[in-house]
Amino acid sequence: MTGSPTLALLFDFDGTLYVGDLPILAYARHAADLLPDAAATDLIDGVRYLLEGRSVTVRTIDLRDAEDGYMGVEMLARAAGLTAEHLDGAYRLARQDLARSAFALDAPQGLPELLADLADAYVLVVTNADLTGVAEVLTAVEVAGHIDEIVAEADKPHRMPEHVAALLDRIDAAATPERLMVVGDRWTADLADAFAAGARTALVDRFHRGDGTPHLRGASLAELIPGIRDWARSLGGLE
Repeated sequence: MTGSPTLALLFDFDGTLYVGDLPILAYARHAADLLPDAAATDLIDGVRYLLEGRSVTVRTIDLRDAEDGYMGVEMLARAAGLTAEHLDGAYRLARQDLARSAFALDAPQGLPELLADLADAYVLVVTNADLTGVAEVLTAVEVAGHIDEIVAEADKPHRMPEHVAALLDRIDAAATPERLMVVGDRWTADLADAFAAGARTALVDRFHRGDGTPHLRGASLAELIPGIRDWARSLGGLE
């Protein structure tokens, strides 16, 4: 790419760029391994119910505040007595599992085609996770060749204004921040600061929580692809 790109897309990773719950279920399984049998069963069942949309309450644990499956695991595990140290260990093991099982994940329908059709756009992936499994997933969902940069351990939401500002500077869009589209599955962590900066936002609202005021909202990234295409087309950003 020569000169400054005219458009930019910033994608969250987990819960956004792939389809499949294997990483969340692996996290739940490794956390459950640290619990007595009955509590372990409750944790696994609770996470499955959340992911399937079957219930928001597991015994005395109200999961309506869970923004995604990972948060659901953490809420259930902490209620069962696990510590932050326990959860950190379970999460690291789950990321190792992700690297080994990435082939089983699917791409959101239309995402590889969208990225292939973009003209003169900079595509950034920003994740709070470390890099374990990220490259494997991006390859499995056939978008690795379209990603210009990956920012791991991004410390969202605290550093999100910094990431947004850096990307706006890269596309020389201080006067036209609508040339940046930010896509994620958590309003506060992924989108709120971008929205405040004038960027366009797209929220994957899997659990229909209704958080925030994104420009686009859908239960999956696939539902958002047409709107993202319209945004890029309106700015001359499609081949």
